[in-house]
Amino acid sequence: VRNTFPKIDFYYQKAADKIEPLRDAIFSLDMTKHVLLVMGGLLYLGYSFLLFKISKEFHTGKYFFAGIPVFQELLVLKMAECSRWWLTGYFVPVVQFIIPIYLWRRIAWFMGKEKHFANLVIIPFVNLFVLWYFTRPLPFEKRMKRKRMETPSAEPLGEDIKKGIQYDI
Repeated sequence: VRNTFPKIDFYYQKAADKIEPLRDAIFSLDMTKHVLLVMGGLLYLGYSFLLFKISKEFHTGKYFFAGIPVFQELLVLKMAECSRWWLTGYFVPVVQFIIPIYLWRRIAWFMGKEKHFANLVIIPFVNLFVLWYFTRPLPFEKRMKRKRMETPSAEPLGEDIKKGIQYDI
């Protein structure tokens, strides 16, 4: 006598059968895919942290945008003082590589850094070193030169004329 049990098909068994191929696909990944996943996560975390530090320097206000992928580009646009319409350029095939270079060149110019380093921002992992360079403080000589440029030595002549001051020449 053969021992046979009737096959009972429960609802949760149907759900488990649907999830099983997904579970097998996740756990059957070979080691290179795991390494690439970890490297991508580290790249994302590094980019987010450095973008957070740069946005604090620009006083953008919404620092949590640095951790949300789509909002990261809005933060970059705000730091570069460009309109949100620039986001549409990311949908054009060749332009999507030119826009980040242009935006980061503007940010580098605002920060007083070398603009040619911003050309490397589209290369993965190299962009972390570029952003790290942007977070470094300026050397003392450049800071003093920049400070002298920002503070005028005297009031412009036009302001004196508006106040009614006359000069004997």
